Amino acid sequence: MEDRANRDTSSFEPSIWGDFFLTDSSPLATSAQQMSKAAEQADKVKEDVSKIVASSVAWDLHDRLQLIDDINATLTEIRTANLTDCDLQTVAMWFYLLRKHGHIVSPGN
Repeated sequence: MEDRANRDTSSFEPSIWGDFFLTDSSPLATSAQQMSKAAEQADKVKEDVSKIVASSVAWDLHDRLQLIDDINATLTEIRTANLTDCDLQTVAMWFYLLRKHGHIVSPGN
């Protein structure tokens, strides 16, 4: 263990990337205004969904099945979203949120 603490680190070559990854961060992660806007939008959607579900008590069977189909289509769209243009933090957040809510997401292709 002492060998690791006392080893000479001056012989390492500098990274070709420099300090790019130490200083670069996603604008989505750093903008408090965007984060608060996203939180407001999420709250609005939660309220809208709550109203729809509350009003669905009076719906007939056909309307309920249509709502279930719409929810399933939206979840499928979320699961199959193309994340190739997103930064690492956004992709990680997608994986976290989907897994947190019980959806099985493969880390591979």
